[in-house]
Amino acid sequence: MNLEKLGYTQRWVEYEILDEKNFTSQLADYQNGRDENTEHYRYATLRNWIENKINFSNNEIYNFLEIITAEPDTSMAGSAVKLLYISSKISEEQSRIIEVKFKLFGEWAVMLIEREAIKKRLFQEDLKLDLFNKIIELGDHNLIRLMIDRTNNKAFLNELNSNIYSKKIRNLTSEKLKKLNLN
Repeated sequence: MNLEKLGYTQRWVEYEILDEKNFTSQLADYQNGRDENTEHYRYATLRNWIENKINFSNNEIYNFLEIITAEPDTSMAGSAVKLLYISSKISEEQSRIIEVKFKLFGEWAVMLIEREAIKKRLFQEDLKLDLFNKIIELGDHNLIRLMIDRTNNKAFLNELNSNIYSKKIRNLTSEKLKKLNLN
């Protein structure tokens, strides 16, 4: 295989992230002019690998991170690490392993890690004041909508409904309060 044509190294094959069939297909597409951006092929390979795995061993996580660390296209690398990080297939331990490398991609990665941790908390525990305040402080409308969906705490919902949030947020909280009051 002529791996370097698409920016791959032998590690991709050794770590069983890239196979010959996939590479041959990608190389044909590249040579036919379908896409001249070789990072798109590498990203597709990583995305498919993540999607096709049932779960990951810690060693596979380390191998993935080794490949990503050597990736010349840092934007693509960051996107690929994000895909792995938000995957429901990784364990808490693996999440912490990924966070160490992921933070090196900059402030956006740190913010994503924080948001994902908040999402996990919203699904794992009842909404408490500290979490409510953190979500409000971030001002992330997706997290606020998720919080509205996940909580039955009328005090928090009333706070959202009476505050200076967007009309959509106020409407969502009003609808949720009406449902709660009917029960």
